[in-house]
Formats: sequence, C-alpha cells, structure tokens
Amino acid sequence: MTTESGHIIVRTVDTIEDLSVVHALEREVWGGDDLVPVSLLRVMASEGGGQVLLAVHPDEATPVGMAVAFIGRRHAKWYLHSHMVAVKASFRGQSVGRLLKYRQLEYARASDLAYVGWTFDPLQRRNGQFNLNVLAGVAKEFYPNFYGPLSDSINGAFATHRLFVEWHGQQIGRTASRFVAIPDDINRLRREHSDKARRWAERYQRKWGRLVQAGFGAVEVVQGRGGIWFYRLQRIWDERMSGNAN
Repeated sequence: MTTESGHIIVRTVDTIEDLSVVHALEREVWGGDDLVPVSLLRVMASEGGGQVLLAVHPDEATPVGMAVAFIGRRHAKWYLHSHMVAVKASFRGQSVGRLLKYRQLEYARASDLAYVGWTFDPLQRRNGQFNLNVLAGVAKEFYPNFYGPLSDSINGAFATHRLFVEWHGQQIGRTASRFVAIPDDINRLRREHSDKARRWAERYQRKWGRLVQAGFGAVEVVQGRGGIWFYRLQRIWDERMSGNAN
C-alpha cells in the first residue's frame, strides 16, 4: 500500500532490499550497535501482522523516513506497537513523522486494534510535544530504565526511562491539572553536564512513578513563566483503575 501527501510518498515494504534501507536509516539516525537486524525486520514485515514503512521524496536518492511496528497486547487489549519512527535530519519539521504515524493509525484501525502505542524518553521535550501536542496521544504509564543501557548516540550510558503513549487519534476532555517540569535540552545536558542530566532522570523516576500510580497521565507540553517547559497531567480513566485489567 502506498500513500502520497505533498511530495512525500509512504509505502509498505517487506523485501530484504527495502528492509536493508530501513536498517541503514536506523543506523544513520541513532548510531550505535543496538540496531534491529534485517532478519527481525523481515519477520515484523511479513509475519504476525507487523508493518514496516518507508517515506520517500522524488528529489532524494534515498528514503527520508521509516517506521516499524508490530502487534502487542497490553491490559487485555491488542494494539499496534510503534517500535521505531525515524526521519532524516534534513526533513524534520516537514510532517514526515506525522505522516508515518497516521499510516500506522490507519493500519491499526483497519486491523481492529485498540490503538497505536509506543514509548518515548520523557526528558526529550520535542518528542513530548510531537507525541502529545501534535498527535494528541496520552502518556499513561512510566517504565523505569525500560531498555536498559543503550549504546546509541542519543541515549548513551544514561538510564532509559520511558513514558508509554496510547494514541487513538482524538483529543480527550480537559480536567484539573498537575505539572512536571521538563529540561529544555536534555541532549545538551547529557553532553556537557552529565551529573545534572542524571539528577533529572532520578527525579523523573521518583515523580512519574507516584503520579501514574495516582491515575495521572501526561496530555500536553506547555511553556510557563520564564520560558520553563512542563508536562501537563490530568487524571486518566482506564481499565487499570476499574479493576478489570489482567
């Protein structure tokens, strides 16, 4: 299946040749050694209901974005787990990531899956803005050091704390709010002030665990006085609070 929006064309891929391009783009964006091998991408693309996408531009010799997803089960619901979405640096801010995500949402709906879900680093402010503000996802759970140490150029040796996003493709109603501060640029802190970056991570591990257990989820990123960024949280109802989860 192929989708075209503006000059960007998104297509589903499953051949070894195309999956090798996906693998190369993953290496370009993240670097390091913790890459998904082509053999596993092949399984995700051709078996078990997974989906692998490439985004191409007619003026570019190589694809400008990719996405990898597989079917998962969480709290008694089947959903599409968006494991990776990557966009070349020169094409960020041009809606390529949003186009890839919406193709995943279309696939989830056509497959009768409950939603699209994924994890992201809550200390990465721009990721939070994209996931919550642009897509209207809801971050409902916090996973401390979810992946363990990674060797890529983004995570380095830092703990891989993650928020889990549920995305149904629609806004939710607004209720009373709580706020959690976000560093403006965690990547710069990790490079230049590693001790401060670790303190942010430790603070998040303590705070997010308590908030999620109390039923709060992150719904948007806002900027307050003095240019400080915050997650806005509100109480989120789901099956975990009703006693019906398994």
